[in-house]
Amino acid sequence: MKKIVFCILFLCTLSGFLFAQSPPPPDYYLQVFKSGVSSPVMVALEGGSIHSTNEYPISVGFSVPTTVTLTALNYEYPDGAADVFMRWDGDITSYDNPVTFDVNGRLSLTAMYAHGDPTPTSMPTPMPTPFAGAGSVRFSPLTLSADSGSIFAVELLGNTGEQLLGSYSFDVQFNASIIQLVNEYGVVAGADGFLTSVDLVSNDKVSISGTDTTGTGPGENLHILTLHFNAIGSGTSILSLTINSLEDETSATIGTPTAINGTVTVVCCMTPTPLPGDVNNDNTIDIVDALLTAQFYVGLTPSGFAASNADVNCDGGVDIIDALLIAQYYVGLIDVFC
Repeated sequence: MKKIVFCILFLCTLSGFLFAQSPPPPDYYLQVFKSGVSSPVMVALEGGSIHSTNEYPISVGFSVPTTVTLTALNYEYPDGAADVFMRWDGDITSYDNPVTFDVNGRLSLTAMYAHGDPTPTSMPTPMPTPFAGAGSVRFSPLTLSADSGSIFAVELLGNTGEQLLGSYSFDVQFNASIIQLVNEYGVVAGADGFLTSVDLVSNDKVSISGTDTTGTGPGENLHILTLHFNAIGSGTSILSLTINSLEDETSATIGTPTAINGTVTVVCCMTPTPLPGDVNNDNTIDIVDALLTAQFYVGLTPSGFAASNADVNCDGGVDIIDALLIAQYYVGLIDVFC
């Protein structure tokens, strides 16, 4: 009982310290985190008079509603591996990069990344080449590996020979116990493609179609689509492609439609990137994290508490100072821990 009373008194004292002795938090506030990688990936912010390319996480307040543009920057390692941006998650969900939106309240976003293995140094990276003649459509890469819990992307490339690409209809099937399409927004038009409809027929099949009356191309490696998947299990899944139709702008069939399948191998397990201060692992640092840290300090056992994220002053222990610092971070008094 004494511990519970102490925790309540702490919260009252903490609230008085934060809101009576310091300015109130801004009404329009943005926090940007990253997830899925441990590299120093940067997120650029543009909006109003603020421009930052070297701060992570971004924590910024505005006095009025403000339109901002976020750009996630990829990171390349010396060995050729890379951490590649996949999507935005949180209060704004989007695959656009850059993404533009209005900060009209307190918003929190996470830049989701996936790690790509390096290309073997014993051979150069070849340019994409058609695996068959006009009418062939294939996944790129044909084979890839992903960490369980990560998000990855594959492209669909088409060889239209000397014809333009005017319309298509594809079915893609996969092992839903190993990978799953992120959602219908996880299918986007490629650099040379277009997209009309996406139908999630089942959890292991998606039907995709597109029409462009003027046509695009021609080319041997037209980037028609990009598909984003969640790696949820472990093992190897076939990416099975069915071409229902592949036509030019005059509705004539393009070459000999030939589908070339791909494979994805999911390896368990990717270690999530720690986020100091996020003690409940929801990818957000807020007053709840401060409360849970205070509860842990007085001997309570909050569910899902990540003690490794609670020592924000790096003194080797978790105490009331850590809870105070997390609360200060939430309201914008500090923007970095130890």
